[in-house]
Amino acid sequence: MIKTVLSIFMTCFCLQVTAHEAELPLYFWDARATQGFSNFGDALSEALTERILGHKVRVVESPICNERKLLGMGSILNYAQENDVIWGTGVNGKTPMSAYAFTNLDVRAVRGPLTRKFLLDRGIACPEVYGDPTLLLPLLFPEFTKNPNPSKEYIVIPHYSDEPLFLSEFSTVSVKEPWDQVVNKILDSKFVISSALSGVIVAEAFGISARLLIIENANNTENLFKYQDYYFGTNRFDFKYATTVEEALKIGGEPLPQCDLKKLYEAFPFEFFNIESFSSYTEGLYTVTHIFEDSDTVDITVRLPQKFQQKIQKKVISLNGVKAQIKEIKLEKNEIDQIQVIARISKKIFLNSSLIHLHTGSKISLGMVSSDPDKWLLNGEPIGRVILRDAKIAKEHGYLEEFIFECSQDQYQQIRHLKYIGLDGSGFIIQRIEEQDKRYYLSVHAGRLTREKTIFNRNTIAIGTECTLSLPFKSYVRIDN
Repeated sequence: MIKTVLSIFMTCFCLQVTAHEAELPLYFWDARATQGFSNFGDALSEALTERILGHKVRVVESPICNERKLLGMGSILNYAQENDVIWGTGVNGKTPMSAYAFTNLDVRAVRGPLTRKFLLDRGIACPEVYGDPTLLLPLLFPEFTKNPNPSKEYIVIPHYSDEPLFLSEFSTVSVKEPWDQVVNKILDSKFVISSALSGVIVAEAFGISARLLIIENANNTENLFKYQDYYFGTNRFDFKYATTVEEALKIGGEPLPQCDLKKLYEAFPFEFFNIESFSSYTEGLYTVTHIFEDSDTVDITVRLPQKFQQKIQKKVISLNGVKAQIKEIKLEKNEIDQIQVIARISKKIFLNSSLIHLHTGSKISLGMVSSDPDKWLLNGEPIGRVILRDAKIAKEHGYLEEFIFECSQDQYQQIRHLKYIGLDGSGFIIQRIEEQDKRYYLSVHAGRLTREKTIFNRNTIAIGTECTLSLPFKSYVRIDN
C-alpha cells in the first residue's frame, strides 16, 4: 500500500504570485465548453498543480495551441503536441493511432506501464515513473481527512455517461459536482464503487476500499486499457472489476495501491514555472516605533542598526513571519547608526497574525532576505495564531526548552503531516502534535541560538502569548520505505 508520510519539509520561501504569462500553461480535459459540466477528476489537475506551485496556473482551453504545455492527470495523451511536457498522463486506449501526431515529448512520469510501452514503441523516451498524480491528494491537501465514523456504508460514483443508469441508486455521487464536494463525500464513506476512474483513485489515495465498476452501456465508450494502466502502475496486475453494485459489495475492495509517490512528486517539472523565491532568517528582536493603519494596509516602523540597510534585498522583510514590503528607509534623526524602516502589509494578514498585538515599544522578530537557499523562511501569509500553553525544560534534552501551543482544529489538519512549521518567523521541527479532549496541541523545542535571538525563551515569553503560525512554502514529500 502507499506508505505513511513521515514528513513534508520546506525547501524555500516563495512570494505568492499570480499566474504568469511566461510559465508553462496547463491543459486538462474540461467538459464545460462542450457538455456543460466540469468532471471532478479532471478539475483536480488544476487544483493539484496550483497547490504544488503555491499560485495560480495558466490554463489553455484548447489542446491545439502555439506553445508548449503541461499535460497532467487524465487519459489525455492524444491531446499532446510536439515537445509538450507529460506528468502522470495516460493513454485512453480508444483513440485512433492517427490522433497521436507528436514525434517528441518531454515525459517526466506516466500513469502506468501500458502508457510507457505505447511511448517507447513510438521511439519516445519515457522514465519508469508511474502513478496518477491524484494519488498525491492527501499529501498536498492535508486538510482533507477521512471521517473516522463515516455516515455512508458505500457510495457509487458513475462515469458521467453511466449516470442515467443510476437515477434510482440512493447512494450515487455525481462527478459533475465540485471536486472538493466529491472528495468530502468519498471521505465520508466506508467503501467506494466507481465506474469513474478518478473515483477509485481518490478513494484509494486516502486508504478507502474501492472497487471498479464496469457495466454494459452503449453510451460509455471507455476502454479497459486505461484501467489496466492505472492498476498495473500501482502493482496490481490481477485486479478485478465488478459488473453490478451487488457484485462490488460482495467482493469488496481491491488491495490498496503500491506506488513510489516520492518519485512521482519529484518528477514534476518545477523548472518551467515562474516561482519567485528567496530565503530568509531571523536576525533578532527589534523595537517598533510607529504603527499606522488604514482600511486596507498597515505600516509598521521598526528601528534597526544602519548595517541592515545593506542586507535588505528586493524591498522585502519578514516581521513575525509575515512578508512585508519595505515602503521607506530613513535615517534616525537623533540616533547615530540607526535607521527607521517602514514596512507595509495587508490589513487582512495583519489581523490574522500576532502583529495585531503590536504597539509602540513592542519587540518584533525581524527576518532578512538571504542569498543562502539553506536559510530558513516560511510562507509569508500565515494561517493564523496559536496560543502558548506551557514552557519548560525539554525532557532528556536539558539544553533545550519545550514550548507547547494550542491550535485550532483547522490548523491541526493543515500541519499534522508536517515536520517543519514557523512561529513568529522562527522555524521549528514539530516534536509532537496531538488531540486531547477535542483540543489540539503542538510541541516544539528551542535551542540556545533561538532563545537568544527570538521571543522563545521561557524566562521572557508569557503563557497565553499568541504567535503567528506559518507553513513551509514548498513541500517535499518523503515516504517511509
